[in-house]
Amino acid sequence: MDDQKWLIEQIEQLRQSASDYREQSFYLGLKDFVQEQSKRIDQTQRELDGRMWE
Repeated sequence: MDDQKWLIEQIEQLRQSASDYREQSFYLGLKDFVQEQSKRIDQTQRELDGRMWE
């Protein structure tokens, strides 16, 4: 989770320093992608944990 926070902070800094709209929108999309992937990883870990208890 700390890695994800760090990565999102880095992406946000890059987005803020971007010079044009295309670059800013790229970083915004990248940030959304990272957040979605993190959510899916968390869900998969919880699913595996649940299956181990069955």
